[in-house]
Amino acid sequence: MPALLQPLLAVGCRLSAILCCCIKYCYFFKPIYDLLYVKNKILNWIWRLAAVSVAAQILTTPLSMYYFHQFPVYFLLSNLVVVPVSTAVLFGTLALVVIAPLSGVAAFIGRMMESVIWWLNTFIERMESFPFALWTGLSINATQVILLFIFIAAISFWLMMKYKTGLWLTTGSLTLFFSIRSYSFYEANNQQKIVVYNANRFAAIDFIAGRQYKFIGDSALLQNASLSNFVLTPSRVVHRISQTAQLNNFYKQGNFILFNSKKIILIDKPFQKSLSQEKRKQTLLYYPATLNYIFRTCTIISK
Repeated sequence: MPALLQPLLAVGCRLSAILCCCIKYCYFFKPIYDLLYVKNKILNWIWRLAAVSVAAQILTTPLSMYYFHQFPVYFLLSNLVVVPVSTAVLFGTLALVVIAPLSGVAAFIGRMMESVIWWLNTFIERMESFPFALWTGLSINATQVILLFIFIAAISFWLMMKYKTGLWLTTGSLTLFFSIRSYSFYEANNQQKIVVYNANRFAAIDFIAGRQYKFIGDSALLQNASLSNFVLTPSRVVHRISQTAQLNNFYKQGNFILFNSKKIILIDKPFQKSLSQEKRKQTLLYYPATLNYIFRTCTIISK
């Protein structure tokens, strides 16, 4: 893929394009805005902003569920603050570029922008700390994303233009969506997997039985929230699993693991080489045979 096209296909660019289309064409905005007539100018401005937020959220929800596996429950409340403040930051940054030759004024505006951005980030972090702020653990595939967009378009045609075809497409797409979702839960309930993670020099393995998993690895990885969320969480969301202290058909003693019919040896340090001359001679007699038995009967996972 050409390097120039990669930014255009990034997730942020896709979401931004959808938001721009929503604001430009107002396909969902106007029907939502017309639901309520407000005389007061300030309240009307707030309602207009809320209508834009709802319209944008309708169009971005399928992609946000697909890529981020979550839904912001308080999006309407947060957007009432984030949208106007971020707009002010955008215009303030453009003004900063224009008046850059005036070092004194530019420095003053720069400090103002820094304070506003810090406040905005703090506000978003506080919103995320609210109870039930995020509906997490949502896992859908590409087919379900397409079905959700078909559902959104079809129900819009049905409600706004009274097309009966829209009703049939709405019912069909929603039925297929939940059929795929039900089958994915059926697969998750019957899965038996071993997932070995590439976790930046940390050992990390999930033993999965049904919708439960047992983690074996470095505790330091779990204490690193950023790395853990980046490496471990996406796989666990996709597999629809939760941690358990006792996993069926799982046995571990030292570096030996028995999981279902799999025998596994974890190698997390080099073999000991400090053998005496006499012991080395004796070891050579049976060492190849021992290794041959291990390789034939066990799965070896090295750190």
